Amino acid sequence: MFSKRGGCSFWDIPPRPRMFLVFGSETHGLPADILSAYPDAVYHIPIRRKIRSLNLSTAAGIALYESLRSYPDFHQWLAAGES
Repeated sequence: MFSKRGGCSFWDIPPRPRMFLVFGSETHGLPADILSAYPDAVYHIPIRRKIRSLNLSTAAGIALYESLRSYPDFHQWLAAGES
């Protein structure tokens, strides 16, 4: 799950065979009960302090690309799409 209040950076997410990326709404984020139920599964995307937040679609794209890139065969998969 992703929140600007996440305790760990998304760079620290260990790659898993099955992974779900969960985002809250752009205006309110994830509900507090979900954040408190899974405190060890809430990550943030590091940004400069002067930037208040990321647009939801931008954050989702960054998280998706980074999670795919962490898999060992990502570069082979990416190259296969070039033909």
